[in-house]
Amino acid sequence: MLCEYYSEDGRRMRSMVGGEPDFPEVGDQLELIYDAQHPGHAVRWTERRSPITVGVAWTSVAALLIAVGTLGALLT
Repeated sequence: MLCEYYSEDGRRMRSMVGGEPDFPEVGDQLELIYDAQHPGHAVRWTERRSPITVGVAWTSVAALLIAVGTLGALLT
């Protein structure tokens, strides 16, 4: 989606950012992160956090599967 925002020096900027996970509507306000040296490229705050969240989720699933497999092997 196309986002408009203002850089620190007051310039109006536009950047394409992802819509996931919540797919905002036109006019919704979002938290964006950008480097002041390169204000024309921004990312959503949720995009920055999602790799960690996804990693924790996959690690939890893997640990659960290992525990279930180990318990199953011990009980047979």
